Amino acid sequence: MPVAVIVDWYGPYTDIGEFIGEARLWETGTRTLYMALRDYNVGQYVCMTQRPNTRPIDHPGLQQEENKKFFIGEIATQGISGRRNGQQSGPERLAVV
Repeated sequence: MPVAVIVDWYGPYTDIGEFIGEARLWETGTRTLYMALRDYNVGQYVCMTQRPNTRPIDHPGLQQEENKKFFIGEIATQGISGRRNGQQSGPERLAVV
C-alpha cells in the first residue's frame, strides 16, 4: 500500500564532506531520508534510515564521483495515501489503480 510522507529537506550540499558533517549532527531515531543527485537533478541514490548520524558516512552509493548534490530530510509526517472516508473520485480521474 502506498504511503505519503512530508519531508523537511535540507540542502543542496555540493560537497560530500559537508553533507556528512551535517548528517553527523542528527540524532539516532530521527526518521530520515537522504539522497544524491547527478547532473540535471537525476536521482542517483535515495535511502531511508533512523541512524542519519552513522549510516551515510561511508556508503558507496553516496561516494560516486557522478554525484553532484546531496540532500538530507526529516520525515515530518506520514500516512496512507489516497482519499479518506470512502470518498469517490470525480470525473477528472483518468484510471482506477
